Amino acid sequence: MKTSNLGRWVVGIGLVAITMGASSAGAAWPKGADPTGRYLVDGKGKPFFWLGDTAWNLFQIPNREDAELSLSTRGRQGFSVIQAGIVMGEERVAGTARPNAYGDTAFTDNDPAKPRLTPGNGPSVAEEYDYWDHADYVIERAQVRGLTLGILPLFVGWRGDGYKSLKLANACTYGNTEVWNFSSCKDEAYQDWKLALHSPGAIHLGVLRKIFDSLEWWRLVPGPSDFAVVTGAVSMLSVQGDMILVYLSRPGTISIHMGQITDRTQATWIDPRTGNRTRAAMLPNQGPTFSSPSDWEDALLLLQSAQ
Repeated sequence: MKTSNLGRWVVGIGLVAITMGASSAGAAWPKGADPTGRYLVDGKGKPFFWLGDTAWNLFQIPNREDAELSLSTRGRQGFSVIQAGIVMGEERVAGTARPNAYGDTAFTDNDPAKPRLTPGNGPSVAEEYDYWDHADYVIERAQVRGLTLGILPLFVGWRGDGYKSLKLANACTYGNTEVWNFSSCKDEAYQDWKLALHSPGAIHLGVLRKIFDSLEWWRLVPGPSDFAVVTGAVSMLSVQGDMILVYLSRPGTISIHMGQITDRTQATWIDPRTGNRTRAAMLPNQGPTFSSPSDWEDALLLLQSAQ
């Protein structure tokens, strides 16, 4: 193994801590929560949208080509964070003694205090390319794809300070059994992991990311329970009162308490399945009342003050 940041880091901490992995020098990565705790911020204090995928066996199961396929697919789909264990300690997936795709194990004598290292790092030379060289490659490819790695150096079912800022309110993580174990748990297998990368859940979360990237989402807070008058609706509104976002779980008509939003309001329906948008018109003579497209399963109503 060529001396690298990962090599020095692994030897230095003995794989006993859980930490946040880094993305490339030019890419944003989450430093912590903003003072309200409602969203994460990067090192420059800018909002960071955590859309994570669990790929726990990313370092242990796929070869270089498959690791690249996994990372590039998730990058295109809009995921911002990949959560992975450099070494999976869970016995359910063979634990620390499991070799990677190239037959290399992480430790000498299965001892986490003894990383198994070899001179050199040429991927075409088996005697050089050890477990940690492959880990270096995976981290590099994540950097190239602009992905942040949420790294667990040794996955043993516990978490450390790197995750203390994460809450349901400020981070969203997706998981697919076939993807996180790369179809290695044969008793649970139902689909090849390469097909599972394109599951409806992953595609829909990509649409969610695009929708929120088009908004200043960090300004939104939960709306009061009586804000949107319809069953099955939840709402968010900006602190400044110039933006309202309402989700309807089924087609229907909705009345809104408009607050600071004036007659110069831009109203838009957004299809959560596709991200497609269409103009929303108030129903005549009924005040701030809107009816969602009847052929949509659910809908988002976006109200913004006209500029």
